[in-house]
Amino acid sequence: MSKIKRIVLVFLCVLILLGCIYSFVISKQSVLNYSDDVSHLDNGVLDISDYQINSSKSICLDGKWGFYWNKLLVYPQIIRRIPDSIVQVPKSWGNYSLNGESLSNTGYATYTLHVKTNLAKGTVLALELKTFSSAYNLYINNELIASAGKVARNKQDEVAEYNPQIVAFSIPDKDFYIIIQTSNFHYSKGGFWNSIYLGRNDLIVSNLNIQIFEESFAFGTLFVAILLYLIMYVLQKAKKSFLYLVLLCLSLVLTMDLSDQLFLLNLFPDLGFDLIIRIWYISGISAIMFGALYFYSTFKTKLSRISAKITFVFYSIMILIYSLTSPLFFAQLNSGVFVFVTILVLSMCANIIYCIKSKREYGWLFLAFAIVLFGFYVHDSLLAWNMINDSYGPYMYIASIVFIFVQIYIQAKNTSGYIEKVYSSEIGFLQAQIKPHFLYNTINTIISVSRTDVEKSRKLLTNLSRFLRGNFEFKAHSHLYPLKNEISITLAYLEIAKARFEERLNIELDITDERELMVPNLILQPIVENALIHGILPKLEGGTVSISIKKQDKSLVFSVKDNGVGMEKVKTKKALAEKNESSIALSNIEQRLRMLYKTGLTIKSVVNEGTEVTWVIPIY
Repeated sequence: MSKIKRIVLVFLCVLILLGCIYSFVISKQSVLNYSDDVSHLDNGVLDISDYQINSSKSICLDGKWGFYWNKLLVYPQIIRRIPDSIVQVPKSWGNYSLNGESLSNTGYATYTLHVKTNLAKGTVLALELKTFSSAYNLYINNELIASAGKVARNKQDEVAEYNPQIVAFSIPDKDFYIIIQTSNFHYSKGGFWNSIYLGRNDLIVSNLNIQIFEESFAFGTLFVAILLYLIMYVLQKAKKSFLYLVLLCLSLVLTMDLSDQLFLLNLFPDLGFDLIIRIWYISGISAIMFGALYFYSTFKTKLSRISAKITFVFYSIMILIYSLTSPLFFAQLNSGVFVFVTILVLSMCANIIYCIKSKREYGWLFLAFAIVLFGFYVHDSLLAWNMINDSYGPYMYIASIVFIFVQIYIQAKNTSGYIEKVYSSEIGFLQAQIKPHFLYNTINTIISVSRTDVEKSRKLLTNLSRFLRGNFEFKAHSHLYPLKNEISITLAYLEIAKARFEERLNIELDITDERELMVPNLILQPIVENALIHGILPKLEGGTVSISIKKQDKSLVFSVKDNGVGMEKVKTKKALAEKNESSIALSNIEQRLRMLYKTGLTIKSVVNEGTEVTWVIPIY
């Protein structure tokens, strides 16, 4: 691939990636449908006086909420008390401070939001909730409308649960309070760390359905990729990169699901909070692991082998930690994982740059994706830690899907190259079958003939030259050659054989005049040679080899027939399946024809009557 083509390919792939991200953001905007034009949230008060019930907008409740630390309060208490603090949500309460001191990640608290509307009492609205760590109760004034797990003041009494949901409620008055009690004793960060949305019930449900469709589409594409890569791995088990892509896709499916809709929880409702968090973290680190191994297997160097071993050791240690320790402990190691991933990406980039200098194909493309994916990883990590706000993120998953599908193109091209190599090796194998004794016998024949017929010896030398040139002077990567080339090689061989065996060999030809049609090279002469050596010559009186090549509709029909010794039906099957001294040409050509056209040779043989080998080649 030329340098210009490489640059264009990298540019197009990055453009496609950015286009997908842009489309993703636009679709997210249509899904979330919130606007600051109809709402103002500050100091624990949400003013949506301008909000109309027929509005197509839902409202994102990010902003300043009232916060009561280590207190589980209800509606009458809220009215009489001033919040301990006004805090920004969504954000883990570990990022808050009271009286100059940072709050512990474990504990319990109450969040409050005073909502002011002009909507009539009894108007139905809905809330889209992700989760609050590790358990929560959500009230509208005095009414409990949603909960997950059991909120408590200590770990022994708390029951953790991860349960995204939509809840509808009737507003008790034009002014009302949203009160959220939450506790955390099972995870590394607690509180309100996901956005929630308020709006008409049908709009919220519609938005959720769109999100479910988007995620289902992403899962569907990943499962297609899994199936494709699994088939490729089964066919080429030596290529571990296909297996790494299968495991990468599976890891992405689990990580995406456990980050959002939890289809897995619907399939296995008895999965507890603890197990869900473990699977989430294991699938996340597995995606990093198998993505790195895929990079390293694609760009093999001494550095990549060392890096792969270090990555595997780190991965094994993290799997043990995620399996044997509590989420409250191992979730605090995210910053350490981030540092390791940063070092890992730098290692991969150095490895790819080295391969680029060695003119390794697709190096620039992989380098561009490594940098872009790492950029999204940094963004999504900061988003998960509530260090930045982005209503449309995370982006890592959509970028990973684009990367996976770019790999389908690359691996398909590599597989095509692999087939080319197999094809070339098969051709080389056939070339190697030009036995030394054939050359010796041919030269001896020419020497013998030259004593009595100089002109005939010259013709034989010319035929030998045509035969050898036809066997060796072709481009190894080319599948097809003009039919006239195949005929020329075959006739040259037969002229030499006729000079050697004289009356014992008769030749009959019925060949189409359309000799510019393209056919696989070295496919006719070996079968003719096989008919001569194993069919005609074992008979003392010799026999006839008939060659027929006819055009029928959009196909060329080949037939090589002899009236030699023939063979039993069992041997015809073995001749196509096994590579031995007597059937090497047939089995080799059978394999190549099936690889190119999904159809092979047909052999009809009767003992002491002869053999006919036929095959059909489509004309495109």
